[in-house]
Amino acid sequence: MMQRTTCGAYGGTVPIALVALAMVGLFAGLWLVRSKRPVPPVVAELPALPQRLTQPVSNSNLPVVDPVVVPVKAVPSAADAANGTAAVTGVWVARGDIGHWNPAASSADGTKLVAAAWPGQIYTSADSGVTWVARDFNRRWWGIASSADGTKLVACVQGGQIYTSTDSGETWTPRAVDFQWNTVASSADGTKLVAGAVGEKLYTSSDSGATWLTRESSRKWNKIASSADGTKLVAGVLGGHVYTSSDSGVSWTERQPASDAPLDWTGLASSADGSKLAAAAWPSQIYTSTDSGVTWTARESSRNWNTITCSADGTKLAATVYGGQIYLSTDSGESWTASESVRNWGSVTSSADGMKLMAVVPGGQIYTYTAASAASSTAAAVKQLNDK
Repeated sequence: MMQRTTCGAYGGTVPIALVALAMVGLFAGLWLVRSKRPVPPVVAELPALPQRLTQPVSNSNLPVVDPVVVPVKAVPSAADAANGTAAVTGVWVARGDIGHWNPAASSADGTKLVAAAWPGQIYTSADSGVTWVARDFNRRWWGIASSADGTKLVACVQGGQIYTSTDSGETWTPRAVDFQWNTVASSADGTKLVAGAVGEKLYTSSDSGATWLTRESSRKWNKIASSADGTKLVAGVLGGHVYTSSDSGVSWTERQPASDAPLDWTGLASSADGSKLAAAAWPSQIYTSTDSGVTWTARESSRNWNTITCSADGTKLAATVYGGQIYLSTDSGESWTASESVRNWGSVTSSADGMKLMAVVPGGQIYTYTAASAASSTAAAVKQLNDK
């Protein structure tokens, strides 16, 4: 028999089973009401996005994002801090992270710098190397050049194309065809460009890289330098000689800085007027010319010279040695002074007055140099850099 119970004020009776069913419905309703309360979101800390892409990609499918700027506190290099020589010659400052740095370029005033990794991205600085911004994507960057104001840039990729920028490296446009590009050079206004590749001819452009013309013969072109107006050019070959042009690359003349010995020309530099040239070979000496490459004088000792740069007037020179030091000259290469520590130095670039330098170390850091007066001290120079 079904049990019955009194139902409150109504005075009637209902089966216990019905009461139990009502209780279940009540609890279910309360649960539904509770479930409709707002639930606080779960906040999870996402891992930081990688600063570098692992493979070259097209930027057509990527969102536009603001670049990340990472300031780096100025710290004197160990060598300058230990021996105190920076009080006379200047001070070197380590910048940025360790990377596979390779090509480098500077604006005329030394404030706008650009460095690239192999493989890696292009990095630009607008404050003489204090802060850096990553640009473009991972590629095998091998050569880079800048206009005098630092707005127009040209860079080349080994096994890829040539890329140009008209906004100080914020955006890049692919140019030319895929070659084993080794080197590029630019006129001061960024309109006249010249590029060289291994086993190919030289290429010149008079419209900032929009169109290109083939020049000279197929050789292992390794380095190129240009006068400010882009009319006088000098190019070096791996296992060969040096070549000069006085008509923006239309015609070329073979030069033999080291007599008729074929050398691996790893560094070339030109004064603004193209009259003073400097050429470095590995392993050999540095050679300088004051007549646009007609005659040459051997300088310094035989070393693994990697790259060389000069001021606009050709009096101040800086050359790097792979597995050695950086060597500075203030008399057009007649005498040299060793600077900084022994490292596997790569590219070096100079401001127009030769007072600011930037050198990179493959597998190391970027280093910037500011010349100091004889009365200044290393500590004062570093403090001045840190206060910027």
